[in-house]
Amino acid sequence: MCEARLQQHTAYLEGLIAMVPPKYYLPPNPEEMAKKFQKHARSGDRAGFEGKKQKFLN
Repeated sequence: MCEARLQQHTAYLEGLIAMVPPKYYLPPNPEEMAKKFQKHARSGDRAGFEGKKQKFLN
């Protein structure tokens, strides 16, 4: 009785977990995260930043 009930609960929980895509509960790949946040960084943008920084500091 107890073992059958445990198997039913296990099957139910596994079904719930199967409905959620792994990308929502597994940690992100560090390389993909770096690409995501650095895709707009260019070498020319840094020169513009330095000019704004100097203007602000003066």
